[in-house]
Amino acid sequence: MKEIKFGKDARAALRRGINLAVDSVKITLGPKGYNVALARTSTSPEITNDGATILQQVQSEDETEQMGIEFAREAARLTEAAAGDGTTTTTILLGALVNECLDKIDKEGVLVKGKDQDAMAMRQEIEAACTQICDYVTSQANKISKREDVFKVTLTSVEDEKIANIITDIFMEIGKDGSIVVEEGLTETESDTVKGMEIGSGSLSEHFLDKNKEAVLINPHILVTHETINNIEALVPIIQELTLANINEVVVFAKDFDASVVKTLVQNFVDGIFTVIPVKTTVVDKKTQAEDLAALTAGKLVTELATAGIKDLGKCGKVVVKQDKTLFLSGNGDTTEYVAKLNEDIKKTKSLFDKETLERRVSSLAGGMSVIKVGARSQTEREYLRRKVDDAVLAVKYAMQEGVVLGRGGAFKNAAEAYPENILSKIILAPNKQLVANGISTVSDDIVDPLRVTITSLKNACSVGGMIITTGATIAIKKDEKQSTEE
Repeated sequence: MKEIKFGKDARAALRRGINLAVDSVKITLGPKGYNVALARTSTSPEITNDGATILQQVQSEDETEQMGIEFAREAARLTEAAAGDGTTTTTILLGALVNECLDKIDKEGVLVKGKDQDAMAMRQEIEAACTQICDYVTSQANKISKREDVFKVTLTSVEDEKIANIITDIFMEIGKDGSIVVEEGLTETESDTVKGMEIGSGSLSEHFLDKNKEAVLINPHILVTHETINNIEALVPIIQELTLANINEVVVFAKDFDASVVKTLVQNFVDGIFTVIPVKTTVVDKKTQAEDLAALTAGKLVTELATAGIKDLGKCGKVVVKQDKTLFLSGNGDTTEYVAKLNEDIKKTKSLFDKETLERRVSSLAGGMSVIKVGARSQTEREYLRRKVDDAVLAVKYAMQEGVVLGRGGAFKNAAEAYPENILSKIILAPNKQLVANGISTVSDDIVDPLRVTITSLKNACSVGGMIITTGATIAIKKDEKQSTEE
């Protein structure tokens, strides 16, 4: 059966769920924050201070409270997807917003003293206030390029000087547009630079990905074509030849794939018959991207799939397929002559855009992709550090692209002082207050956060929170009904 609640009762239950989510992550905020241990069924517990990861494990026995937890997860997930970091800050801001606004709705019935407003009007004011605060914070952002500034961002995110130096050195070498792969190492963290390409297109199905949300293939063959594959029959001849040669891992890079083709490849993968992972091109000039990959892998650009054979395929030392991108590492091709031709094209082109595009292609093919192997003595620590490094890499990339603002809630604190009448002026102080509670006493100019992380955390908290405060009723599914529905 379903559990239906109305008015204050509904909002109170949602609030309890959101506050449970906030309480679970707020202790992790800042360099003096604590970690959280998460139980796992088949392996040792995980230790983390990543807000999004923690929220995935937060549960309530009350179904309506669980809905509040799900709202917090959604806000954190949106921030993680857009900025890579800031999930805990998002959750804290969401809790502050919901508590502050529901107090006004359920107790005072007003938003601003002397002005009666309903929840919908309050939501509209939150949206306008969020825009005002984000515009102010953006105006305070500073561009960075010097090593010392990049190091500040890295250290704030990864909280380890040795690893921060490694990441900083990489970015100073390959620049903000370079590609970095993070993987588990042995006992020490180290890095290496390899030839490779990053394609802004990830897995076409989650079924290809493992628990780390990636598929890793070692020494796979690569089939490259700029055609669209509309039916599975087009791949049958080459798959049959590969099977006879005892080759069972292939990445197919094409312009696009029909849904029926992807479905068949997924079924074969799940059944353990054959591993063919499809990856599609992303740039406007799809043939150029395919030509680059063919050169990198020592393969041919296939124009007729029916006649393609093993001789036409390239190889890579490793291919990593993630949700949003694919990395082709250590290709077998000698790209010397190919890169020389691209460099000649750079000299001839008069278009700044074309020149920058060619330069990025040359950087990648000539050895502009770095691999960070995260090491530690235990698997638990390696997993913890890898997550931190993943976040730090994204933080630095966005900071170099878009700029940085005062960290530890300092940017929000300044915004609150600049706009004291803004409905969010009290709410945006919540992250700084929590840092103080966690042992951080002052805001320092040496501590900076990426602009994107800062404003994205507020935008998502306001987006989700603004909807929650308009809730007049909740309909939750009881656990016994959930089980029968799943069965």
